[in-house]
Amino acid sequence: MIDQKGFYDLKEKDKNFKSIIDVTFFSSMSSLNNDITPRLLRHMNIISVTNFDEDTLTRIFTTILTISFQHHPEQKNIGTLLKYCI
Repeated sequence: MIDQKGFYDLKEKDKNFKSIIDVTFFSSMSSLNNDITPRLLRHMNIISVTNFDEDTLTRIFTTILTISFQHHPEQKNIGTLLKYCI
């Protein structure tokens, strides 16, 4: 489907070619030893992200929650909330 930009619909009598237009394929994998064939891998860009440490996660979520609760009276309790989440 990716190589040929479409496929033949074998359920139809005429077996017309169905073109795939403007489709983005997105996938995710864990760090287990699952091999991807080179034939499929050549169509992909590989992005690897390591796990964040606790200080980085706290900084990211503090920024997001501070902006989100900017006009909320409980904004002062964001630090307490993060202690239980991270």
